[in-house]
Amino acid sequence: MPFTRFPNGVSSFGTPVLGSSSLGWKKDAKVLFVDCVNGLDGYEGTSPENALKSVGRAITLAGPYGVIYVLDAGLSGTDPVPYRETVANLSVPYAKNNLAIVGVPHNIHDTYGLQIKAALALTTPILSVYAPFCAIENLDFNGTGDALARGNIYFRDDGDTTYQAQGSSVFNCHIRNGKGVGAASAGAGGGIVVNGGWYYIFKNNRFHRCRVGVYLTSGVSTVQGVQIENNLFTSDDLTLVDFDIYMVDGGVYYQTALDQNAFAHAKGTYAGAASKYFHLLADGMLSDSFFASTGLTWGASAKTGGDIPTTFYMCGNYCETGLMART
Repeated sequence: MPFTRFPNGVSSFGTPVLGSSSLGWKKDAKVLFVDCVNGLDGYEGTSPENALKSVGRAITLAGPYGVIYVLDAGLSGTDPVPYRETVANLSVPYAKNNLAIVGVPHNIHDTYGLQIKAALALTTPILSVYAPFCAIENLDFNGTGDALARGNIYFRDDGDTTYQAQGSSVFNCHIRNGKGVGAASAGAGGGIVVNGGWYYIFKNNRFHRCRVGVYLTSGVSTVQGVQIENNLFTSDDLTLVDFDIYMVDGGVYYQTALDQNAFAHAKGTYAGAASKYFHLLADGMLSDSFFASTGLTWGASAKTGGDIPTTFYMCGNYCETGLMART
């Protein structure tokens, strides 16, 4: 039996996980383990002792209401060893609803996190989610700077039994180098892309060097109740950022909530055009957020900081010079 590096008491949401084939609260829900050092994709993956080697194989074996735990690569002396799994278009199909993919341990920032990396010249998303109520937690998605059509993490919902990602969430992830294809206004990519669906939650993430951080388009299904909360948007190269949050013109959107986010970089430029923090549409709320820039204007159109229509309310937002106001 292979050696396992999973500690005793690996837990999810405060519930101990002991490698059982069922969580107990949902019949036949699998708990799967991924260990890139000692795992093998030929194993069953249902205990730390017979862990799988790749996230892709775990998704294939998982069923609805399952949980996939991904272990980091451990230490070399006192230094962490980078975990890097290079993938080409991981996909969660509709039938695997309520699936959770969770990194262990929970510190995912910088190159020593649980990095799911785009294969060279990948032109599809790193991870596509077509199932409802899925959760992605404690992982690092690295687009590597390639032009990934539809972005690093792609949610699609058109209301049928093939694509319905509504109610899914991304927590505590490092999402970087989400380049997309072309400028934000013309392309379709970035860190997280939502193509239709209701009630997504994106919380406690860091978006770094993404052409667009969160890209929303309604496609054939409305986008409603998206909650983008307590995230950090950064870049060490301002020319790589068009918009941190972008809503595609012509779509149907309702009740978007942007709360307690920090935008720790100034606006940049791309293809000679000035970038903005936002391009927002329809109704929603921008509240308790912080911006690195000064002297910017905010309003429905032709503003330097962000496009925010009068139906998108602003409350308690600050830049370096103080409280922001619509202009």
